[in-house]
Amino acid sequence: PDPAFKSQVSAYNAGVMRFSRQWSPGKSTIRVVDLLSKFSVARDTVDGQHPNVTGEKKFANRFFASLGPVLQKFRRR
Repeated sequence: PDPAFKSQVSAYNAGVMRFSRQWSPGKSTIRVVDLLSKFSVARDTVDGQHPNVTGEKKFANRFFASLGPVLQKFRRR
């Protein structure tokens, strides 16, 4: 992606992190999931911006890794 887009993504991500720290009291946690590390724009997108099948799988695995432990609390026994 072009440098302006990368800069906008970085600024947005920094804002999300600030927001999550402000609005995440002990009982209601906001989880921020890192979707970009180990993600390749060249290999994991259709058009340089939208994820392809491998990109979608990487995103899903990241979300599951973050939310799986939380969801286990609600699992029926």
